[in-house]
Amino acid sequence: MTDKPMFVKVNEYEDIKDMINLIRSKIEESKKVLATIEQLKKQEEAELAAWRGEVEEVERKVGYINKTLFESGH
Repeated sequence: MTDKPMFVKVNEYEDIKDMINLIRSKIEESKKVLATIEQLKKQEEAELAAWRGEVEEVERKVGYINKTLFESGH
């Protein structure tokens, strides 16, 4: 950038200032939304892990029953 002074009209300065404040506000809103999404994702992953564990437990039990009933020679 140059070291020369830059002149802008006061109303343009206020408009730019307002736009920057709006952008900052939108950035803060975006951060909050992202934090909420990250928390929901963690909850979702925990629930999926629990469901996966339950399905694996049922699969083990079915396998045991299958082995007991059909592979033990009865």
